[in-house]
Amino acid sequence: MHAHSVAHVRAGTLCAVLLGAATLLPAQQVRYSGPQSGESLEPFSVLAVNGPEAGTEVDFISRWGEDPMLIIFLHQLDRNIAALLRPCEWFAHERAEAGLKSLIVFLHDDKIFGERRMQAVVKSMGIRIPVGVSVEGVEGPGPYGLNKSVAITILVAKNRKVTDNYAIVQAGVVDAPKVLKSVAAHVGGDVDKLMARVHDADQRAMMARRARAMQAEQSKSDDSK
Repeated sequence: MHAHSVAHVRAGTLCAVLLGAATLLPAQQVRYSGPQSGESLEPFSVLAVNGPEAGTEVDFISRWGEDPMLIIFLHQLDRNIAALLRPCEWFAHERAEAGLKSLIVFLHDDKIFGERRMQAVVKSMGIRIPVGVSVEGVEGPGPYGLNKSVAITILVAKNRKVTDNYAIVQAGVVDAPKVLKSVAAHVGGDVDKLMARVHDADQRAMMARRARAMQAEQSKSDDSK
């Protein structure tokens, strides 16, 4: 083997050791979760968490027929998921008047725990679109083939056909524009303007946190005198 080839092999080995082979592998793989573009959006029921039908099982998909839809399956809940969920929820709520139907579904093996968890999320985030909990456990609706190794699966559909599928392993606000532009293709809306509003809100929240922290620190300093 040539000297430069040996060097490349050693460099590659070092990267694998430092980063971890398990970390490199997911980045090289395409994760599939849920029906793909062109496939049908099959009906399924959820335990409604908010709205007038909270506490009952509802089949929103059948009810909404061929309207454009944004369906978000939450395989997990954390700060990064919330960062992506917020602009999606804002946009979905605002485009409801243009005919968009939206649903957030939390996948959990304990329906009652899932309901309580999402009730807290709805309250803390001020979510206004329908939220439900899977009645078929952590795997979700059987025909959907959801992949629980991803963090979130987002489906955009129209005429009961999936037009866009986003299976995201490591979710964040950076994923929001591409998702929302897929939705906007059906119902319009200015995604860039909305993301600017999200950024402004984040900046205000950060400044408020800093102000509270400084105030708390000042209070401690005054108390110690």
